[in-house]
Amino acid sequence: MNEFPGTIGRRPRGRLYGAFPWPFVGTAVILSALVVLTPVLFSSGAPSPGFLTAADLIVDRVTGANVTHFYVRAVGSTVRYQSISVGIATGFAWNGGRVTFPSSWTWTNESDVLELGLNSSGNPIALNVTVEYAAGGSVAYYAGVLAFDLAGTGSGETLSIAVSPTTAGVFAPSSLSVGQLPEPIGLQDFGDRSPP
Repeated sequence: MNEFPGTIGRRPRGRLYGAFPWPFVGTAVILSALVVLTPVLFSSGAPSPGFLTAADLIVDRVTGANVTHFYVRAVGSTVRYQSISVGIATGFAWNGGRVTFPSSWTWTNESDVLELGLNSSGNPIALNVTVEYAAGGSVAYYAGVLAFDLAGTGSGETLSIAVSPTTAGVFAPSSLSVGQLPEPIGLQDFGDRSPP
């Protein structure tokens, strides 16, 4: 016995179904989004300042090792920076989560580079990073002042991270297990003005 004496019909098609079938509309939307989000694919020069030129500070350390590795590079792997400058400082106060950021830095400067890598066995250690990107008459600066403190031993090692108020736009976790590294930290975008 059939409980539904009538048949279940299909939803009637709209007036424009023949002109705009859904699979083709979906494909067109996806392709349009790709064109908007990846302008580098269609330009012959360097990208203008934006998402692909934003700079990251990547922090890495292997459990039980005595060295912390720092890398400064772009989100896009082929972005060449006008300059990358990294100041390193040790021997400053870090008491109960309160950091007194140093005023004296030992600088490493590179020009016309894709990436800058540094290693340090210092603890705690502070970094003052400034990155300049220039292309097509546009300039963009990215910066961050951060401090790192390693505590614990073996698999219980944790890395505490503090961001200076001068670069409050940098978002970093306050504490990470060393097993969670590497950790990318996006530097603050200062646009076309020099960071403090």
